[in-house]
Amino acid sequence: MDAKNAHYWITVIFAGLVFLLVLNYIPAQDTVQEQIFAERGYKIVSQSESIATEFIFDPTWVPQAGESKTIDFIFYDANNTQIYVSEVKNNGQMTYVNLKFSSNYNKEGGKFVTSTVIHKDNGQLNYSGVLIKPRFYDVQNNEELAMEYSTGIGPDDLITLGFGKKEMEQFSGKKIAVKLSNLNLVQYRKI
Repeated sequence: MDAKNAHYWITVIFAGLVFLLVLNYIPAQDTVQEQIFAERGYKIVSQSESIATEFIFDPTWVPQAGESKTIDFIFYDANNTQIYVSEVKNNGQMTYVNLKFSSNYNKEGGKFVTSTVIHKDNGQLNYSGVLIKPRFYDVQNNEELAMEYSTGIGPDDLITLGFGKKEMEQFSGKKIAVKLSNLNLVQYRKI
């Protein structure tokens, strides 16, 4: 092996080691989230179920019975968090609207919005979903609609709103404003 070839391989090996070292010290966003929620290296400074937001539900989002549509419509972008309509599913009896949260966590501290409340019971960390209070308005007439709905809080900050056939008839051909309140604003810092 000549000196030029040896220099090349030393450079490649050194660059690879630096790359692996950097990967080891830059935690992934989901790892930071897990550490914040478990208060490992982080302290949750405050929580407040104070965030309200809304989006306009477009009737063209509703798929045919037995189908689903990917929407990816961002309607909230603040406090290092985006909330978006990710998917609408129609099983023929119910229509489900999935809302997802995507947060950018700062390793030193910051804030984010979540559908989860973090609390300690006898020293154990526990999580519960926020009590979301959706309200629905006919955009054209600016009147509140009395709608029956179901909600679910899932893993990875997923909120699902479910509507029966009768309720979906109210959506038919109309744009409906969906107003959500009581989302949790969490402030944290590194310790």
